[in-house]
Amino acid sequence: MDSLFATTNKLGEVANLRVTFSIRRPSGKEINQTVGFAPFGLNRLILALLITYLVHLPVIRLLFFINRNLSENLVQL
Repeated sequence: MDSLFATTNKLGEVANLRVTFSIRRPSGKEINQTVGFAPFGLNRLILALLITYLVHLPVIRLLFFINRNLSENLVQL
């Protein structure tokens, strides 16, 4: 019966996480495979929020401009 065993001995920065799998067959043959993961965590979240803000900044400015002009016009009435 084949089994899968996982062991860990290193953990680098979360921003550059790579996991190396060592698969050993009963015959003794071993295969190593390294898998990389994209950055994740709080820094990734802040970056996503910043990009969202920058993309929507013209819309936010337009809404602020409209709101300010409406307020000034209401005061004049």
